[in-house]
Amino acid sequence: MNIENPLVSIIIPTYNRAQYFKLALESVISQTYRNIEIIVVDDSTNSETYYLIQPYLQRCPHIRYYRNPKNIGGALNFIRGYQYSTGEYINFLMDDDLFHPNKIQTMLEYFLNDDSENIKLVTSYRSLIDENGDCIPDGIYNQRRFTEVTVLDGLQAGSTIVSEFNWIGEPTTPLFRKKDLTEPFGIFSGRLYRSGVDIAAWLNLLSKGSLVYIPEPLSQLRLHSNNISKDHTMKLHAVQDLIHLLFHCKQNNFLKDISEYRMALKNIYQFFYILSKQLPLTPKQQLEFNYYSLIFQKLFEDFGLEIKNSQVIA
Repeated sequence: MNIENPLVSIIIPTYNRAQYFKLALESVISQTYRNIEIIVVDDSTNSETYYLIQPYLQRCPHIRYYRNPKNIGGALNFIRGYQYSTGEYINFLMDDDLFHPNKIQTMLEYFLNDDSENIKLVTSYRSLIDENGDCIPDGIYNQRRFTEVTVLDGLQAGSTIVSEFNWIGEPTTPLFRKKDLTEPFGIFSGRLYRSGVDIAAWLNLLSKGSLVYIPEPLSQLRLHSNNISKDHTMKLHAVQDLIHLLFHCKQNNFLKDISEYRMALKNIYQFFYILSKQLPLTPKQQLEFNYYSLIFQKLFEDFGLEIKNSQVIA
């Protein structure tokens, strides 16, 4: 192990987006921090990424490319990439996002200067770009949380990403130490999350220590018509993940404050209610949603809440 210059694994799970993947890969190759390995796990159903990466493999020995024999899905592809990594530190990169050139170097400094190893996650502000790479205005989910470098208690930070929204960021955004993640990436409290793989990992890490937030834009999140988050199936998985969170966060010392838990319950229910009205549900899915409605009703009773005109009130 090189204490002063540790190996950082950059893991790029990719799926049928060769044109964006090329830009993502080049943003990693351009990092000012040089001791990195680049792990590409290709879950594509076509060969575009395979052919695109061949010249890079010839001239960049620190790139390792793995192509799945058959499609395994996003969550399992994340885990596979994580298993292939050998670095002391890990940063994922979604295949349509971009790194700022000094992202890894800037974030790694906070870990290297933390002799107590209490820091478990370093994240930053991330800016938004469109499908053409042009900057677009911030949305509610990516606005700067703080205007200066801020260190937060992990349980406090973790509670807010459940009760409010995931301001810590998508897999592209944070850097973490591999040994601190005690369950495979995307698993929280024994369950593999299918939509909120990032939240599952962040909560696992934040249950053990603190978070550093950097207000600089060290990565760019791309919004476009083919974002996986817009897929109906992923939205259904999101409901399942969030209900699991409601039951398991408190067991892991998050949401201990009753008002914070009630806020999480209200926000998650609103998300569930909107999806129940918007998504074209099959009869089986409708039964599943009816079951979730009963779960919410029981939780509302337990925490002194009720629903009026689809709004949750105390």
